Formats: sequence, structure tokens, C-alpha cells
Amino acid sequence: MSNVKTINNKADYKILSFGEVLFDLIAGKYFLGGAPLNFAWYIDQIGIDVSMLSAVGKDNLGERAVNLINESGINPFISRNEFPTGTVNVHTDGSFDIVRNVAWESIQIPNSLPKHFDMLYFGTSAQSTQNNINILKKLIEYHPRHIFLDLNLRKDCYTEEIIMQSLKAASILKMNALEWDVISRLFDTTTVEDLMDMHSLETVALTYGEEGASIYTPGNKKEYRPPPVKTIDATGAGDAFSAVLAAGILGNKSISHILNASCQAGANTVSQNGAMALLPNNIKRQFLT
Repeated sequence: MSNVKTINNKADYKILSFGEVLFDLIAGKYFLGGAPLNFAWYIDQIGIDVSMLSAVGKDNLGERAVNLINESGINPFISRNEFPTGTVNVHTDGSFDIVRNVAWESIQIPNSLPKHFDMLYFGTSAQSTQNNINILKKLIEYHPRHIFLDLNLRKDCYTEEIIMQSLKAASILKMNALEWDVISRLFDTTTVEDLMDMHSLETVALTYGEEGASIYTPGNKKEYRPPPVKTIDATGAGDAFSAVLAAGILGNKSISHILNASCQAGANTVSQNGAMALLPNNIKRQFLT
């Protein structure tokens, strides 16, 4: 993380990212990540004040995670507990196993955490324990202006009830095509517009990988199909997309502007190795005025 390049002068917005901080174990090597942390990494590059609320263990990986986060511009609210730092075993075929009974499943709110944020970002994975569900409820009670649900459905890390309660709280939803299949069956709907009406959603982003994305707002839909890029590593592309989407919404940018820039950020990420890529300045500058 020491190579982070941010634009000077933080934007006048504050975002809180809540959820898992973990290491992906790939071919015997550990790589720091977790969607909420990846999101915070990209938000920080854009130049927006972002805080990360999570937990790691009192072990070597926990120490490594804290040190790397401290080297970034992210405001760390990372507690240490008696559980091991979270890990994900990534297999050669691309499948993975999320290790359970780990530190990020027992997140706590420190007294030093500010109670005013313009946006709260969260997913479903971190709600795999009742402790974290209760913590998230408290954060929602802070009444941030925007509540961003990045669905990120992971095997054995969500229930229908978690999805329904998350959508009830959210004003912004981002999901991929596979997740939309799950949601459409769960709510017996065939259109994103109906889903928005059901849950009073202000913005929905639906991503299709290399095929681009669509953004829906009440009475409006925009689509973008980007030019093809060579994929080196798709990890973190969705998190980069989410970060630019969040920045655009906070900055009151047009939907077309947000969609194009979000897709560019995702494409930039797949063209580099690792989930925490560097965003080009031309994307970052679009969201600082």
C-alpha cells in the first residue's frame, strides 16, 4: 500500500466502509483485501475522506494488515481481538473457501468513531454473525445521507433475511448479473425497476463484467458497453467500480458520467495484478471540484 497516489485536498465528503479485512491465500502467498477494504482503497485514491471499520487478530497477519492500512490514507478503525485474522483459501481453478470463526466476524464500534458520515458502505458477507448484524444496525441508526449496499453474495455468508434487511436499509444497490438472478427469484420480479419500487432504492448499478454495466435511477436507465481490454486479474474490479459510483453520487455527477467512469475504473483494475490497483489520474480528477 505504500505506493498509493492520491490527489491533494480531500473532498468535503466522509464515507464509512464496514466489513471484512482479510488476506487471500494464493499459491502460498498472502494478499490483503476484502471488498470493503478494497472499496476504501479506491475511495482514498479518488480523494474522499474514508474510514474503515473492521477487526483483525492479535497475530502476525493482523499486525501486517494494520501496518499496511496505516500506510494508506484510509482512517483505520481496526480493532484487535482473540480470533485469528481472516483468510480466504483461493484455489487454482478460481474457487475459494472463506475461513470462518475469524476476527472480522466480531467487529466492534470504538468510542472514537465519528457518528457523521455522508455514506455508509457495506455488503452481505460481514453479516454472517449476529454480532456484526447488530453493529451494522447501530451504524445505520447514525442516519448517513446515503447507504450503499454492495451485495457481494458469497457462499454460506448470507441468508434471505440478510438480503431483505440489507435492501430495506439501502438507498444504493450494486450487484452483478449472477446476483441479480438470485435477487429476481427471491423477490419474484423480472425488472430492476420493480425492485427499486419495492425497496425505495434511489440508484441501482448492475454490472456484466467485460460487457459493461447499467445504472438505474427512478424513471431513467443508462447502459455502457466498454471497449475490450486484456484481462490480467479481475480481482477488485467490482470494488473499483463501486468506489467511482459512490464518488459520482456524492459529487452529484450525471448518471452517464458516473457509469462511464465506473466502467473505466473496473477496466483499469482488470488490466493490472491484484485487487488494489492504482487508478489513473484522469479518473480521479473527475470527482474532485
